Amino acid sequence: INTAWFVPTCGAMKKIVVAKHLEIAGAGACLVTEDTTAIRAFGFRDMESCVLASPGNIVEKLRFLLENKNELIRIINNGYTLAHT
Repeated sequence: INTAWFVPTCGAMKKIVVAKHLEIAGAGACLVTEDTTAIRAFGFRDMESCVLASPGNIVEKLRFLLENKNELIRIINNGYTLAHT
């Protein structure tokens, strides 16, 4: 996980935060997941500590981050800090 820029996952059928959300961010990769109430309640924020994606916006968001590595690194660092807090 820690060698990837992006790691996608979901909130399972119940749309909850599961260990993999924290493992991805905590390993130093950019968490890419669906926007759910649970993920926001945990403290993840779109384009701040993760990428909250939908089929309609995922390509645009990932393309932007690949073209703006400083933004990607900022999101990864924020996600890492959140996971370890």
